[in-house]
Amino acid sequence: MQGYERDKLRRELDEALLPLRLVRKRKGGGTAWLKSIRQAVGLPVDEVARRMGVCRWEVHRLEESEKNS
Repeated sequence: MQGYERDKLRRELDEALLPLRLVRKRKGGGTAWLKSIRQAVGLPVDEVARRMGVCRWEVHRLEESEKNS
């Protein structure tokens, strides 16, 4: 991969992640990626659980685990 292609991909990734960075900044940072991403794209816990094939409590457990670990 050429340097200019890599730079272009990095810029695209930065643009795609901007909503996540804004949510994380607003929420005070931390390391709860799952919750931050879920909130940034507007997915309810039930939808994330359905897509992961787990119950909603598992999603809450994962989010809490990220926050505490």
